[in-house]
Amino acid sequence: MKHLLGIDIGAHGAIAVLDMHLDLVEVIDMPTIVVQKGKKKSHQVDGATLSARLAPYAGSTTLAAIEREGSRPGNSGSSMYTFGESAGHLHGVLACLGIRCREITPAAWKKVNGLATGADKDMSRGKAIKHFPGMARFFTRKSDDGRAEAVLIALAVAREIPALVLDLNAVPAGVIAKHLNAKELPKPDGGCDFCLT
Repeated sequence: MKHLLGIDIGAHGAIAVLDMHLDLVEVIDMPTIVVQKGKKKSHQVDGATLSARLAPYAGSTTLAAIEREGSRPGNSGSSMYTFGESAGHLHGVLACLGIRCREITPAAWKKVNGLATGADKDMSRGKAIKHFPGMARFFTRKSDDGRAEAVLIALAVAREIPALVLDLNAVPAGVIAKHLNAKELPKPDGGCDFCLT
């Protein structure tokens, strides 16, 4: 594996890019566009811009770690629909770039990083700064919680997969699939079904 992408889905999310040594390469704020839906305007993931930003990491040597969100109490049907659209744009971009992905629940990545399920988002920023003090400038604002969570999502997935298995080109597909809890690993030319759940 050459790169690991940690992705906090949503219009206010972000993407953290880690290299094979798990050093932070860059942080990308989720690109969005404003769309009109009836009388309301909402932010939606900009698939074209996202594709251009992730193009340098295209291919099977990159693994994307994505937060798997479910419905939350208090969220309206329209907000969940918008979130689902954004998730769809993201998964479509990853599939077309040939980037395999591994989903992880919020509870799981928080547990791995020593955070309680209902932990304040400022704690995520603190954890990210602790891991990468030289990159603290990316996490100083309160609104940088999406960036911090993207980093922690990537680190959580990295910790649950042995380092050897992260080299997707050097290990037999069956071994990778076993460690990723997947039924099978998509082939490089396997179309747009690249998600491992």
